[in-house]
Amino acid sequence: MNNQHYILLILFDSRFYIREWEEAFEKRTGIELINPFYDITRKDITPIDAGRKERYEMSNVTKREIISRDVLQIVKSDGVVAIIDGNKSYGTIMEMVYAKRFERPVWSVVTTGDEGHPWIYGHSTEVFTSLEDVENHLEKFYKG
Repeated sequence: MNNQHYILLILFDSRFYIREWEEAFEKRTGIELINPFYDITRKDITPIDAGRKERYEMSNVTKREIISRDVLQIVKSDGVVAIIDGNKSYGTIMEMVYAKRFERPVWSVVTTGDEGHPWIYGHSTEVFTSLEDVENHLEKFYKG
């Protein structure tokens, strides 16, 4: 795998299909994407996925840890891929703002028809309308 890493900012409700895409993309290209739900220790995800916990059933300390951990990954990463597919996600939007603040490129994948939204435009380095388009871009970006 390459030494460069991109954090993949995904919507909670989209985490399963995006995980499948992410793993296939990494295998095909050797480009590593850091998934904040599955590639970084997050103790609440396994019980949530198994139906033993609700989405926000966690302590305030855990909530703060998730935010701190995600912001740290943005700082350590070379860029972010943000998925905007119509599922509500305050986290993804806030992470885009942090990435912009820390001068990290943000490649947004917008599948809702909202790719021209001023806030998406203003916080994205580039906007794509499909996972295939961002894949092609990242491969060119890496391989020049």
